[in-house]
Amino acid sequence: MAKKEKLATEVCLAWEVMTCLGLRTTYDRPDSPCHWFNDHYGPYPAYTPSEDESAPEKQTDQARSFPAQSKGMRYNVPEILSGCRKAPIMSIGINPNLTSYQYSTNGTTWCYPYFDDIAKYAAHFRYRTVNQDRFDLEFVKAHLEPGTQTLAKAAGEIVGISEKNNVLNLKVKYRDGKTDTIRLPADHVLLYDLHRPGNGGEAKNRFDKGDVIAGKLALPEDVATQVIREPVGYYQRFQKMVESFKSLGDEALQNSAVRLGEDAAMGDMVACASPGWDAYFPDAVLAGIVHECVEKRQHFRKQVLQSRPAVIVFSGDAALHMFQDAFPTEVTPPIKENQSLYERLQDCLETPYWLDFSDGDTSFRARMIFSPHFSYPDSFYAGCRLSNEDWTSFAEKYPDDAKTVQHAKGASYTGIFVALNPDQEPYVTNLSPVGKMFLSSRYIDPIMTIGQVLLQEYEQGRLKLDDTGKHLLRTDGPCEFCENALFQIGQGCRYDK
Repeated sequence: MAKKEKLATEVCLAWEVMTCLGLRTTYDRPDSPCHWFNDHYGPYPAYTPSEDESAPEKQTDQARSFPAQSKGMRYNVPEILSGCRKAPIMSIGINPNLTSYQYSTNGTTWCYPYFDDIAKYAAHFRYRTVNQDRFDLEFVKAHLEPGTQTLAKAAGEIVGISEKNNVLNLKVKYRDGKTDTIRLPADHVLLYDLHRPGNGGEAKNRFDKGDVIAGKLALPEDVATQVIREPVGYYQRFQKMVESFKSLGDEALQNSAVRLGEDAAMGDMVACASPGWDAYFPDAVLAGIVHECVEKRQHFRKQVLQSRPAVIVFSGDAALHMFQDAFPTEVTPPIKENQSLYERLQDCLETPYWLDFSDGDTSFRARMIFSPHFSYPDSFYAGCRLSNEDWTSFAEKYPDDAKTVQHAKGASYTGIFVALNPDQEPYVTNLSPVGKMFLSSRYIDPIMTIGQVLLQEYEQGRLKLDDTGKHLLRTDGPCEFCENALFQIGQGCRYDK
């Protein structure tokens, strides 16, 4: 690289974020709060792919297997934005989800890429979409540390799992009706799942006498294997929003190749993964991580400024509030803090909210969308969203209507969910006009609503198809992420940026 040549922001970020946790947990330790991640989470099974991740024909939203080499047990590296840096739509969450933390067969088999150079790291996140990776359960079973395996005394199933003081407690019920509690080190992995009603006969839930229930994984390096890349709900829900947008559009949009990864990128305020957020950190550690990662180093702020998205979809209120706290910006009109999550989502369809972002010579305006958190599927079911007080009032005023919809009533973390559309039969006929009006005012289809907001931007020309008609026009400003003096991904930029 010539002495005068300076790497672009998006290229520098790939290097800075990839190495960040390593520096914080070695060079800065113990002063940095970031050592919490590696002290509590990992190491986990790792692999390196035996093929080029940037090959376009390999990018698919369907589950598939690909050849790889095992890389033993490794700590996770921080994550950068997934997808094209100049995609006009961007989602923002709090931090990546740590799937391997679960005590389950899924938690046992999830694996993570090992990056031995910056180009592989950049390519992985440039082309990642809805998928995460796992080994086959039999591959994991074949690499348990000898002498650590726990064998079933009799046929049965796991009916309870708890972990305390670094001890894993398995409550087991045998088929003869007897129960037992098996105590294991917390670093052991499970080869069977917790019994759940309806799953009784599946192999992952029931074991026979002599079967290996658990053991400590001792994954070797450089063993040829297959990695299974399969869709994960968090990303699929964002994909459905993009698909909803396409389906609502004109013929050109419907026939386009607009999709997640190319036209909608996914990012997080904090780069390091954990199994959750608030409940998984002491308050002081949590505040320290936010200060270190979000406020001090500002990796994600720099990425947002380089990307300049036309639309930002916030995954839950916590991500929105973290964004606002860390980067005070002008939002017009002001967000109404007393609204429920679904009232706010409906409001952003009826009243556009704008984020005016400025930093030095760079400024842009983005449409804001307030989505439920992508992790929870029931948050996206279409139906009537009521507070507990709303339901009480409804049942008191319209008792007959309450009986009519009682079969569809259930609890949600926001209150009461009634799984029906009051403007469709039989409810148009069976509900009283005032009762139907009450429920109709609280009906929302979150996926469709977000699609409608995106459609508004398309119809107003702020989202538009490029000259190829396949993808949305890229956002303003240059981008060197796919081809630069440090690395090249595939054939370079496919959008002439």
